[in-house]
Amino acid sequence: MAISWAASWFPAFVRNRIQALIPGPFLPPTVIIKKLKPTWDTEFDDEKQIYQKLSPLQGHAIPVLYGEGTCDAARALLLSDVGDASLHAPQAKHLSKPALKRMIKPPVRAMLELGVEPADHNPRNYHLVRGDAVVVLDLEDTADFDPHEQDIDELAEAVADGVAHWTVFYHQNHNS
Repeated sequence: MAISWAASWFPAFVRNRIQALIPGPFLPPTVIIKKLKPTWDTEFDDEKQIYQKLSPLQGHAIPVLYGEGTCDAARALLLSDVGDASLHAPQAKHLSKPALKRMIKPPVRAMLELGVEPADHNPRNYHLVRGDAVVVLDLEDTADFDPHEQDIDELAEAVADGVAHWTVFYHQNHNS
């Protein structure tokens, strides 16, 4: 705590160097450690690159990537905890398909504008936050997207529709 307070008085370039050398004091109290799955080296590296490509969206449409480290001798990403629950969780059961689409479309559209298409429509990869917004998780399964070649709004609508469909389908067919 004292280190982060003292560093706050330094110019940004000095503060950034201090944070790079000793990141621990600058992290929030809760973080998510996402360990490399066996044989998923390529997906892990791709996900890191996607987080860098989407850096303007970190903290509101996607989690913050604090960096890479090791956990139990495996490579790991250190991510912000977005809190709340996935669309797969019982908290999302009451949401209608139109309401879900309204919440899912903004972060997906923002990702598309930066050239990344979320390819995994599993409701577990979309977290309901503050009760009225969605954060996209698990970015290892994405596709490059040229925002100049397709209608971004149309594709964002299609992705939001797919995620909303699977969310409603799951909740209608499972007792949760």
